[in-house]
Amino acid sequence: RLDEGILDWVEVFFALNIGRVSGWIALEEFFRPAPAEEVVRGIEFLKQCAAIAPENVQEPFTTFND
Repeated sequence: RLDEGILDWVEVFFALNIGRVSGWIALEEFFRPAPAEEVVRGIEFLKQCAAIAPENVQEPFTTFND
């Protein structure tokens, strides 16, 4: 499940926003007993993460690697 992993998806979408990346992302679901349900749940989770990810660098951080 995407919402139980160690990857911070809000940070991923933040990095994509900073890089002005747009378009599709692709993920694969392996070894789940009900993959269709997992995919639907994962898409909803990713939509939530994308919606709250900042569009730009914000205070207190204004640049990377200060």
